[in-house]
Amino acid sequence: MAKLLSSAEGGEQDEWLPAAPGVRLPWQLCVEMDHAVGPLSLDLRFTLVNPWTVLFAPSGAGKTTVLRVIAGLDRPKRGRVTFERAGCTEILTDTAQHVFVPPHRRGVRLVSQRPALFPHRTVLGNVLYGLEHRAQGRSRSTALPSSIEDILTLCRIAHLEHKRPDQLSGGERQRVALARALGMGRGRLLLLDEPFTGLDAALREELIAELRLWLARRAVPVLMVTHDLGEVFSTDAEVLRMEAGKIVATGRADVVLASERASLLRRLGGMS
Repeated sequence: MAKLLSSAEGGEQDEWLPAAPGVRLPWQLCVEMDHAVGPLSLDLRFTLVNPWTVLFAPSGAGKTTVLRVIAGLDRPKRGRVTFERAGCTEILTDTAQHVFVPPHRRGVRLVSQRPALFPHRTVLGNVLYGLEHRAQGRSRSTALPSSIEDILTLCRIAHLEHKRPDQLSGGERQRVALARALGMGRGRLLLLDEPFTGLDAALREELIAELRLWLARRAVPVLMVTHDLGEVFSTDAEVLRMEAGKIVATGRADVVLASERASLLRRLGGMS
């Protein structure tokens, strides 16, 4: 029988841990969900085993709800969310066993579609929030950690560090939220909800490529939701295609989304 790990025993990584690129993840995230939100019904079963996975579906299909259940912000009507590794099971949610680990103890980071930044803090203050939380009870240094400098550069917001959220564009606020999630560390999974909305194609592809490398070195996998074909093909990720509240196909984007890609190319050809 599989050993059950409590959230305290499983714990959260205290830092982003380095790992050699290309190393397969030592665990799997398993999701089973039977849930309803208004007229929307979800009946999902999937397992994450790849460094970057995309959940693809039209707008309003329930993608955000899936992320919120994994993060612990919503409780499914019936469902189970677990980390599986080496014959051990760490339960995050299990409605049958009445197990529910609160969001702050899951080691899961969520960058939402509408980032909730602190309006009274600068960009740098928002990014440092997670670091300050981790540093409580420790000696503090006035020097800016090199890891935070790297994150600001990665997310293309170093030049904005003294601005406040109301001075930023939507795409800039989204990148600040991403930087804050990266700066919090201790994560075992990063959830991205339409994270590159508002970015031009060239910047989006550049940011995705660098983010993939940055996260791979730290063995932190990603589950990203989107309805944008360009984003999917930029990630070169495993794709979970969702229709009518169910996963209907899994695989490479060029296979799973072949018809959508062909339709898009026909439309673009007609516009030329």
